[in-house]
Amino acid sequence: MFRIFEIFIDELFNNPKFRLDQNDIALDACNTLSKSYKNNDNEVKIVEKLCSNLNGKECGKAKLYAVKIHGNTSKVEFYNASNKLIKKELGDMVIISLATCKSKIIFEKIAFIQNKK
Repeated sequence: MFRIFEIFIDELFNNPKFRLDQNDIALDACNTLSKSYKNNDNEVKIVEKLCSNLNGKECGKAKLYAVKIHGNTSKVEFYNASNKLIKKELGDMVIISLATCKSKIIFEKIAFIQNKK
């Protein structure tokens, strides 16, 4: 596992072009959010625009894929503190981070994001 992080540090984070590209992607995402707020878009539209903006971007060997999961497909059920079964939205967006080597997944991480306007 340590070797994976060495590769990321050497090939990505220590690479000045990667850092510049990463900053450009972040700035572009912020501009997309800013425009959505100025247009008074609702939460779903904001997430759609952000996903559309991020999807397909590349930063060195890193490639971004973004998908909106808002709605009925992202519902989960669980028991709350009162032992009552409730259904809630899991998130609006999911980020799946994969590190691959020769088409094999060697590291995977998932994050669910609940966006709020």
